[in-house]
Amino acid sequence: MYAGEMVYPIFGRISRVLQLVAPPRPRMFLIFRFSDIALYALTLTKLFFTQCDWLDLHKLGYATLCIPQVQYAYTYANSDVFALSSRVFLFLLAAAMADRSPTS
Repeated sequence: MYAGEMVYPIFGRISRVLQLVAPPRPRMFLIFRFSDIALYALTLTKLFFTQCDWLDLHKLGYATLCIPQVQYAYTYANSDVFALSSRVFLFLLAAAMADRSPTS
């Protein structure tokens, strides 16, 4: 495991915040898994509720929801899902910018 990835400090900060509201001495891996599941929910929410004129993002959301490997990856605390969600968010940003691009 490469410890220099940016996802681990982010998960560390999230776990500190969740420890303040969680019961005493929770298992740390559960906090990391729940943060990945929350990231999955946020990713799906963005896919289902973002409007795009030239692409049906619902289909990408359904594909993400129906592929078992994606669901499996989101149930473990790892950096792969952070990268996948980051790519989806950047794609959604590019799609939104393409919809608003000025025409000549």
